[in-house]
Order: sequence, then structure tokens, then C-alpha cells
Amino acid sequence: MEAKTLLEAIELLRKPEARILAGGTTFFEFYERGLLSDVETIVDIEAIGLDYVTETSEHVRIGANATLEALKQNSLLDAPQYFTLKEAVQKVHPVQVRNVATIGGSLCSSLPQYDPPISLWALDANVVIVGPNQERTVRVDEFCKGLLSPDLNPGEMVKEILIPKHDAGVGSSYFKLGRTHFDYGLVTAATLLQNGQDGALKKVRIVLGNYDEEKPFRALEVENALTNRKMSPEIISEAVRMLDNTSPHSLHASPAYRKEVAKTLVTQSLLESHRRANRP
Repeated sequence: MEAKTLLEAIELLRKPEARILAGGTTFFEFYERGLLSDVETIVDIEAIGLDYVTETSEHVRIGANATLEALKQNSLLDAPQYFTLKEAVQKVHPVQVRNVATIGGSLCSSLPQYDPPISLWALDANVVIVGPNQERTVRVDEFCKGLLSPDLNPGEMVKEILIPKHDAGVGSSYFKLGRTHFDYGLVTAATLLQNGQDGALKKVRIVLGNYDEEKPFRALEVENALTNRKMSPEIISEAVRMLDNTSPHSLHASPAYRKEVAKTLVTQSLLESHRRANRP
């Protein structure tokens, strides 16, 4: 059923076993695997106007139906503080997928190997959820509760994503290692750094994709080892060794190998984010 407005989409979601259809890339993959056999109503939200990318004084606002290709082309995301998201969507292949896959669908799929959610975690994004009785906002790391488990109650849908604006001195980046450009990353890394007035790191965010079995992995120990310290290759090398204390999953690679890949990607991403944070 095709919804024409957001209110109509919410009303249609009241039907038994209703599901949202946005770009459809993950939806049809799940269908082929027999994971949607209980679905009775499909609600098409392409025409309800949630494909915007705008900014306010406090946020960049991205409608849930904005395609990954639209984000790739949008100049707002060229700013160093948001560039991790632009790099993440650039790494989604092929272009036919980017042309239809949406940022909301990527997030709601709640799969740890998907690229855009990793960057949204690093950006401290918030997710605006609407339902029949209320509108609520949750942090993206709370929204992704686990594998295929977004924080959505029956009848709810994602309306938009809010990315907070920062002051100057912020840089971000996204790195990925896969066997080919078309593969999911064996490991992916998104980082964001904010310099303080004294040159020390005021804020550090490090998130790994396809590292934990259930959801993106926040490298808190590495963040803490870097916060309030001045950046240098030696400091980074010391901090990333904290990943030796983690337990990545073993699908497609041993945990030991995945740790080494993660340390390399995090190092590369931190150096690039720092370079962008210091860009005049």
C-alpha cells in the first residue's frame, strides 16, 4: 500500500504485521530468505517527503528516505565533521544499490556490516521515531539494540536522523577493508576527533563495524586513552593496543587477524580525522 503522507503511513502501520518499504534492497533480500513470511501489509513510503537533507542552527537533518547516492552528492556532508558519513556511503557498491537504498533502511536493518550506521554512531547522531501516539528521539547507539533489532515498537517508523553540529576543529573519516569494493567490510572504522584550545583532543569517537556479532562496536578504551592528550603517532600506537583486550567475532577471519586489521584501520582513520580537524 502506497502512503502519500507521513500521517497516512503511520495509520497504515496499524494494520496487522505491517512493514515499511523504503528503498527495498534489504527488504527483498530478507524476502528471498523467507524472513518475511508473516508480513501481511507492505507500506511504501517513497512518496511521503522524507528524502530531504537540510540544516538548522543545531543539526544536519536527514530524512529517513534520503538515498545513499543523494547523500554522496550532497555538499553539506563535505564539511570535515560530517565527512565520515560521506565516505561511508561512497563505499557502498554498486551504484545501483546507492541509487535506491535509503539511510533509514540502512539503519533499521540493524546489521553490523552496513557502512552508514557505523559513521552515524561516530557522529553521535539521534534518531527521530514517530508512531500513533508520540514522537520520540533516541541516540543512534540506543536505537541499534542488536542484530536485526532496531528500537521500534509496533506501529512506529523512523522519520529522520539528526546529526549535531560542532564548533571548529572537528574532523572525521571512515576506512574499510574488504576483499573487493563490492564486499561488506571485513572490518570498518569510523572516527571523529575534536581539538581543544590547548591542542589536546577534547572529544574522540571510534566505532568499528563488523567487529561485534550484534551491532557496531564502540572502542571506549581507545577513546579514553586518547582524550585530553595531544595527538601523535606514538600516542595512537599506544592507544590502539587497547583493542587487544577485545573479543571480535570469528566469521570470515580469526579474532586475532580481525584485531590487527582493526588497529590498522583505526590508526589510519584517526590520522586522517586529525588532519581534517586541523584544516584551516
